[in-house]
Amino acid sequence: MKKKVKTIVVAMVFMSMFMTTLTYAADTSNQNASKMYINGVLNEPDVGAMVLDDYYVMVPLRVIAEALGYYVCWGGHDQIRLYDPNGDYSVVTIGNQEFWTYGRPSMSVNAPFIYQNRAMISIWAARNIFAHFVEELDFDFERNVLVMVSTT
Repeated sequence: MKKKVKTIVVAMVFMSMFMTTLTYAADTSNQNASKMYINGVLNEPDVGAMVLDDYYVMVPLRVIAEALGYYVCWGGHDQIRLYDPNGDYSVVTIGNQEFWTYGRPSMSVNAPFIYQNRAMISIWAARNIFAHFVEELDFDFERNVLVMVSTT
């Protein structure tokens, strides 16, 4: 009986965390930037960066990864694997703040989520995942654009 109650409580905690992430992800009414400058060239992806709560910048994972020469694929129903040009990889899990890059775990303030069929991750997580290939990855709040400069 104790085990059953414990299981129910743990399940409820995980469900509340998951629902909070979904609710948070669904509230994208703040600021969306459909323009990105990648190495000085204007890129207008179908889903651009977004600002949540006037502070947290979320960026489209695939757009940035492919611009840097990464191969992106799904590694399960909620995992995304990113293979860099050298063959190293990172793993991002939708709904989970923890991500793995170069064999090390890291935590992001915001969990990745799906928005209009695109995986969105925090700009902080993106800077860490793409650190070896990105010189600059910033959001210009005045112009409402994402700016990325690669090292290559």
